[in-house]
Amino acid sequence: MLDVNESTVKRWSDTGDLACIKTRGGHRRFGVATVMEFIHRNKLSASFTVVDTLANEDLHAHVLAGNIHKLIPELRREMKTGNVQGVLNILRIAYAAKPNLIQLFTEVVFPPLTEIGEEWQNNSLTVDQEHIASNALREALALFHSEVYQKQPNGLRAVCACSEGEWHDIVIRCVGYYLESEGWQVLFLGQASPAKSLESAIKTLKPDLVALSATIIQNERRFLRAINNTIHPAVRRAKARLAIGGPGIKARLNGRVKADFLCDTIADCEEIANRKSYSDKK
Repeated sequence: MLDVNESTVKRWSDTGDLACIKTRGGHRRFGVATVMEFIHRNKLSASFTVVDTLANEDLHAHVLAGNIHKLIPELRREMKTGNVQGVLNILRIAYAAKPNLIQLFTEVVFPPLTEIGEEWQNNSLTVDQEHIASNALREALALFHSEVYQKQPNGLRAVCACSEGEWHDIVIRCVGYYLESEGWQVLFLGQASPAKSLESAIKTLKPDLVALSATIIQNERRFLRAINNTIHPAVRRAKARLAIGGPGIKARLNGRVKADFLCDTIADCEEIANRKSYSDKK
């Protein structure tokens, strides 16, 4: 993974820099999360041998060069067949080539998700086929997230939810996974969260951030009323911050919706995750 010899790994282990578990026979075992933490802490690059599982030589070369978007057709195929392990392997390969969650989600995960959604809307994909693909990705992301290095807890808590009428939860889960990798505690409320239920959760959980997904707004007037009259006041009472995300949301709702952050893409989460934005609360 790191292009070093066995003696180097033993030395890192003996000095305590790279934690391991020893079997009864004296063999060292290194967990994926431990290795990823070591890589990030020491700013190393990892050429995972999992990349070598790619049989296509051209694709193999592209991935090693960091062109992870070339994995999109592979990911789409595995999603459509419902192959969770296949999807997980593609996520691992992409992250090995470019260990950046935001880029992984933007360049590899979201494009096939959007394409499959469009195919369903165009009736070229049935509901059951769309559900199989989405669930395969959802399950694989949860497994993959357990392997990703997470920073030390920063004392901040986020509540992530889909707005009322919003049933597409994969993007907001990716937002939550990114926040967790940055040391946040994240609580997911799930799909189509009614405004009153979200208001109650904010009062009970006292989060520092409420992240709301609004990729599809079916009734704009109702949505604005729920945010401005119910959710935003609850966020203010909790002395928290409110982030609302969805494609083109800045141009569509800027100046009309009460929120601290409007996010067109998941890349905006880098600003949201910044602890400095919450220093006045602490």
